[in-house]
Amino acid sequence: MWPTLSRLVAPLLVLLVLVPASAEQLAVLDKSRPEEAGLSLAMLGSVAQAVRGEARRQLPSQVGILSDENTMTILQDMGVNPAECTGECEVAIARKLKADWLLSIQVLKVSDSWNLQVNLFRTMDGSLQSSERQSTASQEALAGLLEQMTGRVLLPLRGALAPAPVAATGLVRVPVVTRPAGATLTVDGAWVGETPITAELTAGPHSLRLSMPRHEERELRLTVAPGLKVDEALVPLFGHISVHSKPAGHPVWLDGRRLERPTPVDSLLVGHGPHEVMVGDSQLVWTLGERIILEKGARQTLLFELPPRTGGLELRVQNLAGHDLERPLLVDGKKVGTSPLQLRLPCGEHQVAVEGAPNYAAKRLTVRDRQVQQVVIELP
Repeated sequence: MWPTLSRLVAPLLVLLVLVPASAEQLAVLDKSRPEEAGLSLAMLGSVAQAVRGEARRQLPSQVGILSDENTMTILQDMGVNPAECTGECEVAIARKLKADWLLSIQVLKVSDSWNLQVNLFRTMDGSLQSSERQSTASQEALAGLLEQMTGRVLLPLRGALAPAPVAATGLVRVPVVTRPAGATLTVDGAWVGETPITAELTAGPHSLRLSMPRHEERELRLTVAPGLKVDEALVPLFGHISVHSKPAGHPVWLDGRRLERPTPVDSLLVGHGPHEVMVGDSQLVWTLGERIILEKGARQTLLFELPPRTGGLELRVQNLAGHDLERPLLVDGKKVGTSPLQLRLPCGEHQVAVEGAPNYAAKRLTVRDRQVQQVVIELP
């Protein structure tokens, strides 16, 4: 007996949009489960939302992104286990939702990497129109990678929605280039293709739109005439942050979320605007932070010199009769002075020994923040 339906369909995220009955409708089905994806339900929701948003950006406004608030009831009626639902089962769900197309996504964690799968089905005949599989070792890259995969997988649907070609007579060939390449071009609301592309347009005024994930949309009002060329640099809605620390190897928090890897962190892609970066481990070093405003397309490197937390030691060497002895002392193998001695050391484990004394006389101890320990080493 498979697990309760309420737990299985929790990640099945849906968005209801009312559209005319004649419009094309796309159902988005997220089959990911937190225990298999190695992600929280909230993180899975944000990844699925990124895919849904990319579908909305890529498709004309007359396309509805469908689902059903009663999805759980539909699955119960069908006796479907979403975790095992593939191919014909997915298409059957889309048909129940009265969708023309189905976009299914799934995130699985295998070892230290995430495997991502995006499929596009046409529900009329149940055929798989497009499919893409990718993997990444970076949790931060999941949403962006799935957005790119979604854009490519949706190409057959966009092609099916493109208007019938117009006779070539009287058309003007207009080269359209963007930096970076790969932007979606729509002309007068109709999908044309991805840049670089040569669009065949009738002479006269037209409205061009260039859109690309994580970039500002460009709306152009142009009068098409022979010799016209379009070359646009798209403004990124992101930047890159690098975070280094001295010493290295300390955890990094970005906007309150701990990153997977410690310092150094290089070229982390984040949205433009204000961010808060914190670095440090409270047990060994003082935590430092900085608030920054990242400009669009900017690269910013932050270096934190982390002051260590410290504690004190009072070191004495005595003989078996309890009398103090003056002896050279070593801390972590380095000579630090002669007993009796007071020291301030970084927090953490240290070894204290008497130079020339047997190893059994050495002491291993932990220095704690703002605490003073008295240590006595007895020598025969």
